[in-house]
Amino acid sequence: MAFYLPSYFQHVYVTYDKQFSVLNAVMASILAFLSALAGGILSDMYHSKTYMAKSYICILSSVLALPPMVLCCIINDQFYVSVIMLGLNYLFAEAWGSPAITML
Repeated sequence: MAFYLPSYFQHVYVTYDKQFSVLNAVMASILAFLSALAGGILSDMYHSKTYMAKSYICILSSVLALPPMVLCCIINDQFYVSVIMLGLNYLFAEAWGSPAITML
């Protein structure tokens, strides 16, 4: 998705190139970091309750990231709503990283 989205936003929102570049960089940096951190904290917190906690967090983060991604690409007439959905996608989608690496 990371390679498709800049091309998609450049094609759909022609006049918002600079805004998308800045917002995408900020969101990818901050929200993805917070998501990975939250995924690690949650997996450590719930690991004592069930050994499948890390797997459940990976699954749940992927499932929760799907609706914002779909809305991000379906909404073609409101740039900022699309970008907010992309931010929510970053917030939910990157939580799988820490639990997955720990399971390995």
